[in-house]
Amino acid sequence: MGPPEVGIGAMKSMLGYDPAPAAGALKAPIRAVNADLWPTNVEENRKFAPSFALKLMPGRGHFVQIEDPATFNKLLEETIAEIVKGK
Repeated sequence: MGPPEVGIGAMKSMLGYDPAPAAGALKAPIRAVNADLWPTNVEENRKFAPSFALKLMPGRGHFVQIEDPATFNKLLEETIAEIVKGK
């Protein structure tokens, strides 16, 4: 465990950051492999990053790559293949 002031400073910075300008400026496709534990608002993300696409891993938590590495790797490989093909 680290010093509380480090965690507090990190949380303040994270919560105060607006990712919309940076997302809108990106030219690369934006993809996510997420759990359904917290909803991902695809439509809202596409307002700022029209290329945003999502693959869901139902029933998983925050660390999808650790909880179900086989499924995560499959979805990641699919996503990379789609990007390479220009989808």
